[in-house]
Amino acid sequence: MSKLQKPSSDSIDELIKALGDPLRTRILQILSNEKICVCDLARNFGISRNLLSFHLRKLASVGLLNVERDGNRIFYVINEKYQKLLREYLNLLNIN
Repeated sequence: MSKLQKPSSDSIDELIKALGDPLRTRILQILSNEKICVCDLARNFGISRNLLSFHLRKLASVGLLNVERDGNRIFYVINEKYQKLLREYLNLLNIN
């Protein structure tokens, strides 16, 4: 069984940067309540899929989101490892 490694300060910095964008915080708020496909998220925000995908990739790159595919549809879901942390974060911001 492997030991959990302490995150590096670089990875913590990247996580904080990813959480610092208001649009990404709104994305996490929605995803904390339901699984939703990229096309529906783009409609919710009224932005292009390309811009939304940029933000989703950023959240996924720091480990906050996982990608699930169902045929042609792509879903992003909150990584179970961060579910509790993100709920507490959103509660602190008073938006969940």
